[in-house]
Amino acid sequence: MKQRQRHFDGFTLFELMVSVSIIAMIVAIMIPSVRSLRKSYESTGAQSMINSALASARAIAAKEHKYAGIRFQCEYKDDTYPADAAQYMIFVVSDYKATDLANGFRAADGIKPIRLPEQLMVLEADSNDSKYVDFYNDPPAGIKTRNSLTSFTVVFSPVGKLMIHDVRVRNRNGKANPATTDTSAFGSDDSVFNSIVNIRDNRTGMFVQDDYTTEGFEEETSVNKFVICERDKFKNTDKNNRWSDYLSTIKTSYINGYTGELIEY
Repeated sequence: MKQRQRHFDGFTLFELMVSVSIIAMIVAIMIPSVRSLRKSYESTGAQSMINSALASARAIAAKEHKYAGIRFQCEYKDDTYPADAAQYMIFVVSDYKATDLANGFRAADGIKPIRLPEQLMVLEADSNDSKYVDFYNDPPAGIKTRNSLTSFTVVFSPVGKLMIHDVRVRNRNGKANPATTDTSAFGSDDSVFNSIVNIRDNRTGMFVQDDYTTEGFEEETSVNKFVICERDKFKNTDKNNRWSDYLSTIKTSYINGYTGELIEY
């Protein structure tokens, strides 16, 4: 007697198994493509975010009649390497009176920092491989390198032109290394830029102000280019050849001096 095949809603068991196998193969083939598409979307999404932020910075400069721009910086986490911490764009404006610094910049009023996509990292562009060697190393070299490469500023003049300008960010209370949030004394209650002590111990502020030279937070000249890279690829590339083997293979993002828009080369 011929054995009867089991049926499942019109399909034999054999046909069902074949269908499942085909679906599994298709999924296996699609997963890398989906991941690649997602990374591509994150990259283009970051470019769109940055372009929008640059346009807003130019508008702030015109409105405030001051130098203004975008500060790229990682959020301070005392238990996390800065390179692995979330990176943000912070709107900043020049303000000598508030910061008590000739080239002082503070966070723009009423505008929250914008978090960049988690899998991406924006780095100051430099063709010198040695600057990237210590990126994931232990302190002190590693900390200074990571902070200096992930913390930099793009600046526009009041007429909207891209400028190369010395920048030193500080809290809006003008206090150097404040150890308290009491603004009537020697402290700062700035919720954006603040001292390491206030961020770590007093939970006030997100980003370290430029008063820590040994940790890479100091006065620097603004930039007109940077590199948008994937964190994992950067991290997994041989540390002695991160520029030559990876960063140089992706397009450097330059900023048009007159329109403020990104141009890739």
